[in-house]
Amino acid sequence: MQEKDYALYLKAYIISLLLCPFGLFYAFKFFFYRKDYMEASICLLITFIILFLEIYFGPQLINHLFPGQPLTPDLRYVTPI
Repeated sequence: MQEKDYALYLKAYIISLLLCPFGLFYAFKFFFYRKDYMEASICLLITFIILFLEIYFGPQLINHLFPGQPLTPDLRYVTPI
């Protein structure tokens, strides 16, 4: 592998960790255009693990940051259009 490939893979991993849905772009890019199936599967795995953690721990984090406020709106106060 070339040095440029390492930088691209590192960039893809960081984007998969920090900007979860955008990791799918690199996974498809590695899979379809570069035919690099191992790197594509690693990007997919990182993206789906982070997505699962965001879905699982997100409501708990919101409840911790804003205690006493419900996550769903009270529909009694919503007026129909």
